[in-house]
Amino acid sequence: MPSRRKARECALQLLFQWDLARDLPERIQEIYWTNTRRSDDVALQAISNRLFYGAVESIQELDEAIRTHAENWRLERMPAVDRNLLRLAIYELTV
Repeated sequence: MPSRRKARECALQLLFQWDLARDLPERIQEIYWTNTRRSDDVALQAISNRLFYGAVESIQELDEAIRTHAENWRLERMPAVDRNLLRLAIYELTV
């Protein structure tokens, strides 16, 4: 059983790449797992992909929640890592 921490780490990396590239999630996933050392861990991939796709599918709701609570910060001005970490955390807390 893969650790949740590692799965979250991979999901965050996937989400970060998607946020910067705005490419299809399937393409981001394909490139990521092709180029990572963890590509042989099927269980890790399954958990990471579930978190990644869930966050991408819920992006409107997640971003609205962040905007509502982020005082004096526009979402676009937040560092990409912070923005995507918040998205992933909110997604995981709400599912």
